[in-house]
Amino acid sequence: MTDLISVKKTMKAKRPRFRRQEAFKSKRLPDNWRRAKGHHSKVRIRRSWKPKRPEAGMRTPVSLRGFDREGRKIILIKSVKDAEKLVKNFVYVISRTLGLKSKGIIAQKVLNKGFIFKNFNPEKIMEKIASIKQKKKEEPKKAVEKPKKKEVKK
Repeated sequence: MTDLISVKKTMKAKRPRFRRQEAFKSKRLPDNWRRAKGHHSKVRIRRSWKPKRPEAGMRTPVSLRGFDREGRKIILIKSVKDAEKLVKNFVYVISRTLGLKSKGIIAQKVLNKGFIFKNFNPEKIMEKIASIKQKKKEEPKKAVEKPKKKEVKK
C-alpha cells in the first residue's frame, strides 16, 4: 500500500493542472476543466502551447481511489444514522447537506473518542451551538404591537 501511495504522489506531481480553455481571459470563468468543443479549438486539437487535456492513464490507480494521503479509507457521513457505525481505522467526511442540529448530535456522540475527520471539528461545533443558545437567551422577546385603527370621519 505504501508503494502505491508513493506512485500516486509521483503521478500527481507530474500531472498538469487542467484548466478551462479560456479561463485566463476573464475572472468570472472558474478554472475547473470543461471539454473544449469549438471547431477551431486549439485545445481540442491538442496544440503543444495550449493547456493540456485530461487523458487515459492520468487518473489515480484503481486500488487507491477513495483513500487519503496516508492510505486510510475515506467514508462520507450523510446522516446521524451513519455516525453510529463509526470505526477508528477510517477517515470521515461530514456531508455539506447536514444542518447544524444534526452536526451537533454527531459531535456529542463523537467527542473525545479519537475519530479522524477531514472537514469537521466537534469542539468547534459544540462551541458554535452554545454561543447560539446563549444569544437566544440574552435577546428579550419583543412585544408584538397591534396597528392602530384609523378613525373614520363622519
